[in-house]
Amino acid sequence: MRNIPNKSKKLLIGLLAFFATAPLVLALELGSTSLIYEPAQRLSINFSASPSAFRGFALKVGGVAFAKIAKSADGSEIVGLSYEPLSADGMRLKVALRDPKGQIANVFAPAYDWQFVPLARYVDSGKEAAVTLFGSLADKERESELKRTQSAMIANYHPALENTLLGLRLLQADMLIFVNEATDLFKEKGQYILGVGEPKPTLDGIEANSKHFDNVQKWLDKQPEKFQSYVTGDFDSVVTYATAPQGLILTGNPSWHCWKHNNKEEEAILEKIAVTDLPFPAYVLFAFNLLEEEMKAELERVLRSNMQNKNPSVLMENTIVKLNRHFAKSILTKLSSTKLAPESTENKLKNTLQAALNENDDKTISLNVVQLENYLDKLRQEQPSEWERIEGSFKKYSQDVEEKLAAIPLVQMKTLSGALSKKVANEGGINPHVYKTLTTSVRLAAFFRAAKAQNPQEYNAFVGQLNHVNLALASPTGFHLITPTVFPRE
Repeated sequence: MRNIPNKSKKLLIGLLAFFATAPLVLALELGSTSLIYEPAQRLSINFSASPSAFRGFALKVGGVAFAKIAKSADGSEIVGLSYEPLSADGMRLKVALRDPKGQIANVFAPAYDWQFVPLARYVDSGKEAAVTLFGSLADKERESELKRTQSAMIANYHPALENTLLGLRLLQADMLIFVNEATDLFKEKGQYILGVGEPKPTLDGIEANSKHFDNVQKWLDKQPEKFQSYVTGDFDSVVTYATAPQGLILTGNPSWHCWKHNNKEEEAILEKIAVTDLPFPAYVLFAFNLLEEEMKAELERVLRSNMQNKNPSVLMENTIVKLNRHFAKSILTKLSSTKLAPESTENKLKNTLQAALNENDDKTISLNVVQLENYLDKLRQEQPSEWERIEGSFKKYSQDVEEKLAAIPLVQMKTLSGALSKKVANEGGINPHVYKTLTTSVRLAAFFRAAKAQNPQEYNAFVGQLNHVNLALASPTGFHLITPTVFPRE
């Protein structure tokens, strides 16, 4: 990594850590990657499409979420749900529906135990976040180590989805459009982990999945707009239910809801801060803190966007160059708004940065970033009382900026979202096993929410019936599934 400043390297060590390796204990295999289990946090978060609430959800969690309530397509009302243990698996979810004339029809929903039982419990919780790859471990030091040594992403699950095959498939759904390995299915010691009704993947099928995946990547590369991240699930879905002689009819397809930062408005706020009377050392501290946050955001963009076939180290090296330029521009803005003596160190820095930016001299920019880091270190060590005053100013302005940034909604990219969701569907869902489960989850979660809304007591009794249902896997026989939480990216 030539011409990368020490400050940026230090930030990467703790945050991005693309450049070191360490072995992980093998657990479940997905393609050529092994995922392990470490005790992790659980998801218990509400989801909202409102601009202010969506920002908090997307930035902190994202991943897979289901929040829709299904609508009746034929005017029927859900009056009862029951679990029928003596029926064949796939025909155990019995639904009673009353039509507009008052007639009640008893039909079965097309779903297997391993799909609908966790979903019913999940909906009963009242929370919408299902799975995320940007979660946290219970042990923060261990989390930092794994991110440092493996550029690891951390999976968190809703409690009802932990250690279930549904949770495992939804984890893959979160990876589906940015991880090539998600074109395969999870294995345990070389044997596929499958639920009832799932056929064993074939080599031809996996090759076809990879071609579909590549097609989606090529399509994304051609799009003029680039997303920061996305929420997978039912954000843009319409889910309906109706009765038919053959059983319950559910409609609705998964959606990928893309978003990005409103850079124009966010940068305008930061520029206003730069020209305030914030002391220069405090502003430099603020700018470094912002650089760290931008690197975190870039990590997510690299890992979640269509860059999985490229070298992450090279990507981040290029990103650091870009962020250093942005950092230099912010320092220059501050210096240009401050009255400086011609021979002062700050004025010389201003002239140096201006020349380096004009000439795209990234080496000089990097050197100045390092010098500014040393400048702060010297103040911290040699003038502790002055440093305390600087930190006070920094914290006050940081809080003010955070409040103003939090009020700026993320840009929800509806056109790209609709086109991407359609593209994935046209490519067979990339991985039919995963896409089919995701589709079933979109439909059933919304249907269960409708049932709960129409008759809460009846729904609560139904969930109580599920307390002792054994969600055994079809394969491997007798295997006890522990959903993995650590996904290495090196």
